[in-house]
Order: sequence, then C-alpha cells, then structure tokens
Amino acid sequence: METRESYKGELPRGPWNEYLAIQLGGLFPPEVVVIPMIVNGNVVALLYGDNLPTGKPIGPIDALELMMLEAGLAME
Repeated sequence: METRESYKGELPRGPWNEYLAIQLGGLFPPEVVVIPMIVNGNVVALLYGDNLPTGKPIGPIDALELMMLEAGLAME
C-alpha cells in the first residue's frame, strides 16, 4: 500500500502474511499478485490473487492493472 504499485512475486514470510494464508485455507502460496485501487490519491482497495492450488506461475497482470485503474477512476 505504501508504494501504491502492483506486486507480483513470492509472498514474504511474516506474521500478517502467515495469518492471511491461514485465513485463506492454510497453505502458503508460491506466488501472489496484489494490485491497488487508487481513488483521489489514496489506496482504497487491494485486489489479491495467488496461484494455489495448482502452483502454476501467474501470467501477465497488465489487464488486471488496467481494470483496477479504470475502477479507481470511476470511483472518483
């Protein structure tokens, strides 16, 4: 949220990420994607996705980033 940029990669280990993994089924995903929705310069929502249960690499996220940008602009 601090960088206001999308993230795609390994979910860093830490207490909050481990809590998230437990809440989402108990498995730690090999790869995640997090895309912010920005409205009036503030992050108001995060789109989260991971590659469980298959573990296959996450493909391009350009279309998702564009969707979140358009949703943020619509909210403004």
